[in-house]
Order: sequence, then C-alpha cells, then structure tokens
Amino acid sequence: MTKGVAVLLLIVLLSGAGAWAGQKIVQIGGGNRIENSQGQIEDNVIWLSRILERSSDDVTTFFAAGRSGVKDVSLYGDTNRDPLLEPLARVLGDPSALQIEFRSNQVPNVSGSTVKDEMVASLGRVLEDLDAGSDLLLIYNGHGGRDWEDVRSNTLKTWQDGRVTVQEVDQILDYAPQESTVRFVFPQCYSGGFYYLLYDDPYSDQMAIQNRCGFFAESAFDESEGCSLDTSTEEYRDYSTYFFAPLNGATRAGDPLAVDPDSNGDGSISFRESHLYALMVADSTDLSRSTAEMYLEAWEPWYLRWDNEENRTSQYWKIAEYVARTHGLSLDGWTLAREKRRLRRMLDEVLRAQAQSAYSEQEMAQKIQAELVLAWPEIQEPYSPGFLALMEERLQEISEAITGNANYQRLIEMQNDLGRMAQAQVSLERRITQIDKVVRMKNLARLEKGFQRFARDEDKRQFERLLRCEEGIFFP
Repeated sequence: MTKGVAVLLLIVLLSGAGAWAGQKIVQIGGGNRIENSQGQIEDNVIWLSRILERSSDDVTTFFAAGRSGVKDVSLYGDTNRDPLLEPLARVLGDPSALQIEFRSNQVPNVSGSTVKDEMVASLGRVLEDLDAGSDLLLIYNGHGGRDWEDVRSNTLKTWQDGRVTVQEVDQILDYAPQESTVRFVFPQCYSGGFYYLLYDDPYSDQMAIQNRCGFFAESAFDESEGCSLDTSTEEYRDYSTYFFAPLNGATRAGDPLAVDPDSNGDGSISFRESHLYALMVADSTDLSRSTAEMYLEAWEPWYLRWDNEENRTSQYWKIAEYVARTHGLSLDGWTLAREKRRLRRMLDEVLRAQAQSAYSEQEMAQKIQAELVLAWPEIQEPYSPGFLALMEERLQEISEAITGNANYQRLIEMQNDLGRMAQAQVSLERRITQIDKVVRMKNLARLEKGFQRFARDEDKRQFERLLRCEEGIFFP
C-alpha cells in the first residue's frame, strides 16, 4: 500500500461445500474513508474471493459501505486528462487528481458494511457459531494505525474512520470455541503489533487457550507496501498478493510462480509455505514475519547475540541464499553492511533532492499563480461563487494563459522529475529491504539452532504449537 493510507480486508474462513470439515470463510474489506479505500483493495477482495470460492461455496463478504450504494472506492480512471483542466491542476493543485474517480464498490455478493460496531457484532456472531475444533483464518489486508506509546495498542482502520485495537481483536477472537484454531494474515502497516494476539491478553505472558498463529507484512513499528489507486496488477506488491499466489497457483498477473511453494513435497500448500514463498520472491519494502519467527526473536537471550555459528541446513538459510542470488547480493555480513550503507547514502541524496525539488516546484507554481491572479483575482478563492463563474466562462482563456506562460514547461519538467525521484526512492528502499531480509533470514537460521540447544522445554512446546498451527494447509 502506499504507506500511511488506510484500507481494510479482513478474512475469516467459513465452512462450505468443497472445504474440509470445520472450515469457515468470511471476507471483510474496504478503507476507513473514501480517499483511503483504493481500487487495489477492492481488486484484492475480488481476486481473493475467486480463489476461495474454488474450494468453498460458503464465503461471506463485508465491504466498506456494503450494499448501500454510497461511493466507497477511489481509483484512477481514464488516463486521458482533460486538456483544459490539466494546466490548472498543475499550477493550482495536483495533476494526478484529474484521474481520480469515486464509485460504489463492485464486490460481488456483499453481505454488509465494515462500520466498526456492525463489523464487530457480525464477527462475534460468526465466531460464536463455530463448532469445537473449527479452523478460522483472519486476514486484514489494509491499513493500520500505530500507537506511538505502546504497539500493543496498534489498530485496524474500519469504514467511517473506526479503529479496532489489538485488545479489541483479542476480545472478538475470545468468542471462538477454546478448541478452535485461529490463524490471521495481516498485511497492513504496523501489523507486527498483532503478534500479541498469541496471548490470553496482549499484556499477558500466557498463551491463549485457543491455538493461534499468524503472519504479518511488517513489524509493529514499520509501514508496509501496497494499496494504490492504480489497478494495474503488475504493480501490486502488497504482502497478500505474494502470500496468496501459491493458493492461486499463479502470480497476480497470471504468470507461473517463480519457485515451487510446496517445500516439503506433500502436494498441498500450508500457510507457512505461503509465507516462506512470499519471503523468497517478494520484491517490496516489506520485511514480513510469522508468529513463530517473532517468538524466536523475542526468546533470544543476550548471550546468543554474539553467536555467529551458521546454520546452513535451515530453511531460512536457503531463503537467504535465494534472495542474495536473485538480487546479486553477498551472504557475507560485512559486505552486506557496506552495501546497505552505500544505498542509505544514495537514498539520503534522493530524499534531499526531493525536498529541494519540491520546494522549487512550489515556488514555480506560485510564480505562475501570481501572474494569473493579476488578471483573474477570483482564482485565489476556489470555493467562491466568483471562482465557479470564472471556470464556467473563462476556462479556455485561463488554460491557454497558463500553457503560454514562459515558466509552464519548466513546471512540468519539475513535476516529472519529482515523479522519477519518488520511483528512485521506492527502488532504493526495496533494495535495502532485500539486504535486511538476507540478514534476518541468516539470523533466524542461527536462532533455530540456538533455540534447540538452550530453550526450556516449555518454550519448545509453545514454539512447536505455533509451528503446527502455521503448517496447517489451506484446503486438503
């Protein structure tokens, strides 16, 4: 998602024909406000619905404003900008706004909205109706909020600008039978804060009675990638797009999978295998993680931080090798550190250039504005009756005055440069993430070995419980 913008996709698996006994599927999606309810999220919901419906005919979907007809999706429409309005947008506002359209969602078979109170009540009823031993999968494929004082209070954002905290999600999950298995996939910003759903209470050190596990796009402190107004699937790099590709049997664009996700060769795809596939192939800014991985990192005693013994038999080591080979990186820690410092310097230069260019672009736009105001002072007040009358009567004349301005072509060049700088920034951030991923995979491989040596029996039991949960399969 474009970072910091909020949208929601929540999936809970419900039983139906084609799924194994006890399987439950409910899909909930959409943003917290219209400007944050991007077309990519709607596409995600529709795409995932099609995948799930192959194995179950009992999929319940909630999306943003539901079936009310209220406009609840924003996206880029016709790429041919109005030639009269574009000059005004470049000088007075944002030219990309000319392409934005708002409409009501086109998600099929929507059951209701995602307004917080309605959604929480609906989920509570769904979970109460679960049979003992049922499986539940919860996927929030949208935007999250961070509590800057306590990440255990991070939030999911819901329609009409609602907020659902970690603790509130925990209370919803408590409606499920104690014998049930609860899984969640959270690709939103700051999603790692929901790691604490593992526990009886986010502030407890006791595991929940239910068997719980999950997968996250990012840590509790970092933003994730995804959620664009653009609906070009080749640009989708959010965690859910990678995570669910193995279940789809192809990439989001319909291409063959880069690697075989069935790592144990048993002919089925587990949640954990989907996560490991995403770790291998994702070329994004997300450093995704699972509850078992975070459990290992939280367990690590201080003395193991100086243990440099490699664990080349670990699956994480193999992922490190694959990522390094794919992106032309070294496995050597010192070499990776030097490369990261070099890329950070390049990124800092790009960010400085962006800031300077944005300031210069604003100055240039203001210079053109000042000349326009001399002829048409109403332009200063875009919400006034005079401005509206001016646009109706003199739009072509004003547009021609802007395009004929000696500084207009330079303004276009500046704005195009800013677009290229934004792309360069994202490319560098993605490259840095691949380095961080190699380092983290090597560290997890090392931790696996140390854990088997030094962990208490109770820690090992809890870890094995997490692994069993993560290794559950989508559909037998």
